[in-house]
Formats: sequence, C-alpha cells, structure tokens
Amino acid sequence: MILTVYVDILFLLNFIYDAEILCLLCKIYSRRVKPLRLIFSSLMGGIQGIFFFIPYFRIFSVFPIGLFFPLLLIWIALYPIKLRELFKGYFVFLSIAFIFSGLLLFFSIKAKYGIFFIIPVYLLLDLLKKKAKIIRYETELTYGEKNVKVLGLYDSGNKVFYLDKPVIFGNKEICIKLFGNEKIEKSKIHDEDFCVVPYKTVRGSGVCYGVKLKEVLVNKKKYDNVIIAIFDADLEEEVILNGIMA
Repeated sequence: MILTVYVDILFLLNFIYDAEILCLLCKIYSRRVKPLRLIFSSLMGGIQGIFFFIPYFRIFSVFPIGLFFPLLLIWIALYPIKLRELFKGYFVFLSIAFIFSGLLLFFSIKAKYGIFFIIPVYLLLDLLKKKAKIIRYETELTYGEKNVKVLGLYDSGNKVFYLDKPVIFGNKEICIKLFGNEKIEKSKIHDEDFCVVPYKTVRGSGVCYGVKLKEVLVNKKKYDNVIIAIFDADLEEEVILNGIMA
C-alpha cells in the first residue's frame, strides 16, 4: 500500500490551523495581532508541518523539538511579549491544539473538515465577550495644554495605585495623542510628573512608564492626581479606568 502525501495540502491545512488557533488565543487574552505578523507566523507553522517529509529538517517536527515550535509562532505573532505571558500563551495554544485533535480523532472527522470547527468557537467566544457586562464612561484626559476625549472602560478589578494616586492604563494611541510619540520621552515631561508604575494583572506583572495628569474627568466627575500608565502590550481599549472611578 502506497501512501500519497500532498505537501501543498498539508502546508495549507497547517497554515489555516495555526492562524485559527492564534486568533482564538488572541481573543482569549484580548490581544490584538497585526495581520502581517499573523500571516508570517502561520506560514512558519505551515512550513513546520512539512518538515517531517524533508531530510535533515525532520527534527523540527518530531518530539520533543516539534512541541516547542508554537513558542516561536506566538512570539512572532505577538511580539513584543513578556516571557511569562509567552509561556502562558504556549500552554493555551497546545491545549487548544490537543483538544481539537482529540475531537477530530474521536469523531473520525477528516483534518480538512476540522478547520471549520474552530471558527464557531471563535465566534461564540467573541459573542460572549460582547454580551458580558461592559461599562464605558465618557473620559477626558488633560496634561498641560493637551486635552483628549475617549470612552474609558471601567474595570472594578483595577486597584493599582502609585503613592496613593489612582492609576489608569492607556494604549499607544493615547500616548501619541497626549505626548506626541509612541514612547514617553522624559524630555517632554516635567520630572515631577514622570514615574515608573509596578502592576499586576491576571496575565502577569511588570512595570510601565506613568505620567501624572493634570486632571481626569470621568462621566463629568473630576479626579486629580491620576497617573496614566502606558501599557506596553496592545490593548483593545484606549483607556482602562481605575476601580474607584464609578
């Protein structure tokens, strides 16, 4: 009996599976992934799938080295990413892959049809996230003469304070609007306003740059001495408010 392997089909299936799992992983952790990074990472996954049939490259697709290849895929897709978050994503990636592989094997479903199983799971997760109780307030941030209006996401779990000052978290877009650059440049900020804020979330802990704002208006309620911490990871929300700002 001769087994025929169509390398192009195998590559395409691995490419699609890796892209779907990476998208599902990003949805679980509320991370945004750049399309080009997603495509390149999935391409690497597709190539790894056919390494088994290429002499001298087979080692990259067999146990145990093949198991660590998803680390590279996640790193490419979500760079920059902290080491702790990388390994958390790795175990979630493997869990998803093993669960779907087991379901396909249990129900005797061909791999080419299995690619349609992850899509409804992603859509269901997306729907559940949208249906979850989400509260956004009209928020006005002021630093110096700069004034930015956004919809801030209320997060009762954000209990981060810096020297008794409430901390809110902003993404890169807010940083650009307030400070004119993707990175906070100390030369553009008064020394007494600049700080380094330690934080701890369900995804890990670390430190990020913070700036004391002149004032913050949340739903027309004024807060003074608020620190905005520029989160280095991609946030879907522009601003995550502190738990006291209700």
